[in-house]
Amino acid sequence: NKNDLRNFIIFFIGQSLSQFGSTLTSFAIVIWAFTTTGKVMTSSMLAVCNTIPYLFVSLFGGSVVDRKNKKTIMLICDLIAALSTLVIIICLQLNSMEIWILYIINAISGLMNAFQNPASQVVITMLVEKQNFVKFGGLQTTVNSMLSIFAPIMATGLISIGGLEIVLIIDLCTFLFAFLTLLFLVKIPEKKLTNDTRFWDVVLDI
Repeated sequence: NKNDLRNFIIFFIGQSLSQFGSTLTSFAIVIWAFTTTGKVMTSSMLAVCNTIPYLFVSLFGGSVVDRKNKKTIMLICDLIAALSTLVIIICLQLNSMEIWILYIINAISGLMNAFQNPASQVVITMLVEKQNFVKFGGLQTTVNSMLSIFAPIMATGLISIGGLEIVLIIDLCTFLFAFLTLLFLVKIPEKKLTNDTRFWDVVLDI
């Protein structure tokens, strides 16, 4: 189906760019925290604050995604993530940035990812024919691997050029692109999952 393929391409590009911006910000914040405090533990706690909420909420996040509008969930999560980035920019401009603020924002990020990630995976199963799951799953894995490789390098380079602010601005730009394309261009068919075909069954079937 050409429409589904078009939707998938737009969706995939938007989400990949948004993920790239978020990954840049995650690494940049760790670098900023370490250079500001000089403590490795501070940087480690950022990861802990992100991971613990994610793991806890993931226990029921998939079930919530099953029953709600996936597009709405993703838009809300993207918007909250963007507002969190905006808070960091404001705090930096006011010279009032504190580590505890980053802890809270990372915890919020973990909570949003617990809903965003499963919603994104389910959307892919709705836009792609079952026989293409493996092919597009491989594409997604390749892009994620490239982000993991290049994001830390780019984050370090951008901080050295323009500080943490430039990374955050790039993150907001990628968010804006992903948010607008998802809101206006991507049409997601809200297929009903049967009681014996829950979210994790669909994802594991990819």
